[in-house]
Amino acid sequence: MKSDMINKRKLILSLAGLLVIVLGFWGMKVLSGRKKPPRREAVKTQRAAFVEVVKNHDVPLKITTSGSVIAKDRLILFSEVQGVFMPPAKAFKTGQKYRKGEVMIRINKQEFLANVLAKRSAFLSLINAILPDIKFDYPQSLAKWKNYLASIDVHKNLPPLPRTDSEKEKNFILGKSVITNYYSIKNMETRLQKYTITAPYDGVLVEASVTPGTLINPGQKLGQFIKPDVFEVELNVNADFQDFLKTGTPVRLHRIEGKKHWTGKVVRINDRIDRASQTFKIFVQCTAPGLKEGEYLEADIPAKPVSQAIEVPNRLLIHNNSLFVVENGHLQLKKVQVVYANINTVIVRGLEDGETYLAKPLPNAFEGMEVEIMNPTENTGK
Repeated sequence: MKSDMINKRKLILSLAGLLVIVLGFWGMKVLSGRKKPPRREAVKTQRAAFVEVVKNHDVPLKITTSGSVIAKDRLILFSEVQGVFMPPAKAFKTGQKYRKGEVMIRINKQEFLANVLAKRSAFLSLINAILPDIKFDYPQSLAKWKNYLASIDVHKNLPPLPRTDSEKEKNFILGKSVITNYYSIKNMETRLQKYTITAPYDGVLVEASVTPGTLINPGQKLGQFIKPDVFEVELNVNADFQDFLKTGTPVRLHRIEGKKHWTGKVVRINDRIDRASQTFKIFVQCTAPGLKEGEYLEADIPAKPVSQAIEVPNRLLIHNNSLFVVENGHLQLKKVQVVYANINTVIVRGLEDGETYLAKPLPNAFEGMEVEIMNPTENTGK
């Protein structure tokens, strides 16, 4: 009985397996009989690219930089003598204006003046003492020396010595120490003038270091005096443009807000390049009554044109040294030399005449991208 049940179970399992195999073959036949859906072909898309055709030419170069205004004519006042600063006719204070020749500083000179008067009186006596010798030894020169004696005023600068008529007369005058005493007094007269400082030109006092009543010593700084209508602007320029600038070049100067501008010219160029900043200095002279020393100005300098180059928007640069060009309908990166960078544009070299470059940025552009060229034009810089 037990054996029959086992045989019956084996038969059922065999029939079930056979049924699964039959159903599998039938399912495969049904599926294989269905039509396959048509394969979709990939649609190729092209991006529209606005381009320009390269035509290298001389590109005008305008260098933009900035610097501060300094007075061209500046006098730093120092004392060469000692004495008390006397109260001047005009207050010696910052902002005070003086006309040419007007007294700015007067130092008490009474003690030194007394020494000068004493020296002149001694010199007068010396000339008077040699007249008898001249009368007997050089009678032809007596009138000349008498007239010279009469022309001496102890309150005025000594007049020039008479010319000697012979070598013997000259040696006689030297032996009496006339020439030595004469030049000693002339030196004192020159020093006497330094007790009064006058304005060398119409200007304004921009720094006052002393006040009336101050004891002034030799070498002491007294102040600074400038001419307020002729200025220089000191500008730092990148060393790469040293060959593009020359003296006499006109420069447009303006305040940062740009409301007012002046015209100057390059008067000096410093050949020395600063090691740290890699810049060199140029000096622009400007005559402008409206300017003030210490102002900060921007400068636009037209320099020598850049030959065989083009100017493009700086947003077209890739990695700061490449541009996209179009070759056979595909984008390719090409390295260029950036000669100068303005605020919005760059001047570059390295593209050949007739090449086509991407004139407007293309989002997500990459090398090898297929593009459709739109309205190609020539870049002539116009």
